[in-house]
Amino acid sequence: MKALVYGGPGKIEFKDVPKPTIERSTGARITLVKATICGIDLGILHGKTTSVKLGTTLGHEGAGVIEDITITMGLVNTNTTPMLLKTVVSGKIAPEKLITHHFKLSEILHAYEVFGNAAKEKALKIIISN
Repeated sequence: MKALVYGGPGKIEFKDVPKPTIERSTGARITLVKATICGIDLGILHGKTTSVKLGTTLGHEGAGVIEDITITMGLVNTNTTPMLLKTVVSGKIAPEKLITHHFKLSEILHAYEVFGNAAKEKALKIIISN
């Protein structure tokens, strides 16, 4: 599978990595259809989050198809998740209005540059898709 891998401050690489497996009783394996870039990712990229090890796969905001999941107490906030989903379905929140940029997976390095200059690029939420 393809992944964005941290290679040290200022260094990321889009490369093939082994497909993950669920190793604990709280986990899921999801095939991402779309992903976004988060400010935390930028902090890691710029060396501000020193606890991240070289070779770490970046990215934690995405939407996809669940391939395998194990759920135990505490993995999902069962109080707020249904309320949030109902709010989106009711039309009170229009998530598509928050999306300002779209990039293909092959353009992920450029997407990080755009999000890194969010104010200049007027980037609020960036979507990455296949």
